[in-house]
Amino acid sequence: VDPDGDTLTFGVREQIGHEILRIESIGVNEANVYLKKELDREVHDEYALVLTLTDGHLGDGNFITQSLLLLVEDVNDNEPIFKPYQSSLVVREDSGPGILTTVEATDSDEGPYGQVVYSLQELDGETDLFSVSTVNGKGVIRLVGHLDYERKFLYQLRVLAVDRSNNERINTATAAILVKVQDVEDQPPEFVVVSPVTRVSEDAAIGTSVLQVRAVDGDRGVNNRILYSVTKGGEGVFDIDAHSGFLYTTTKLDRES
Repeated sequence: VDPDGDTLTFGVREQIGHEILRIESIGVNEANVYLKKELDREVHDEYALVLTLTDGHLGDGNFITQSLLLLVEDVNDNEPIFKPYQSSLVVREDSGPGILTTVEATDSDEGPYGQVVYSLQELDGETDLFSVSTVNGKGVIRLVGHLDYERKFLYQLRVLAVDRSNNERINTATAAILVKVQDVEDQPPEFVVVSPVTRVSEDAAIGTSVLQVRAVDGDRGVNNRILYSVTKGGEGVFDIDAHSGFLYTTTKLDRES
């Protein structure tokens, strides 16, 4: 209040940050202070401003001043961002439970809004094989089950990073990790097609091919060479080419004997 009843003029001293405020007089001795632009705590978390006041009789450049410290409160307006991570892993199918890799996401917000927790999005019901836990702000991905290359050899994991908002919007980010299972030798060969009965003439020449068998490695990712042999029932009469799988006669046949 001016004792002389003069109209007061309110203002803001020109300095860093003054452009965010607008002062509008609403009477001879009152003014409202408005924000002129949107604030961003991650850019400036506080503004030290100086308000000015004059009645027009103090002389040019003379003002009464009042310091104003404007503190910007944080809101949950930033999403977590994953740091560079290993997006593809190769894991042996005989690997035991243990840590596979670690991911980390950061959030520019303050306090709980900037704290990130991790979870594993369920994909094809495979969450019983893998898990993720939050340890010191990082997501630790573990193998918790037993892999089987012959059942499935590729897993697409999605790690979800979520900030700790309680009553505002929740911000999330997702990291995709491809797990490739490396086959190990744990399966026997498998015959593909074998005729249970075949016929051969008793006057067939020695070395006549009777049939061909074919087998594949039970370990699909290893694909070792298959070798064939006759283990029972053909002694002195039949033999098999170890590489081609052709069964052939080794002597003259006699149906009556």
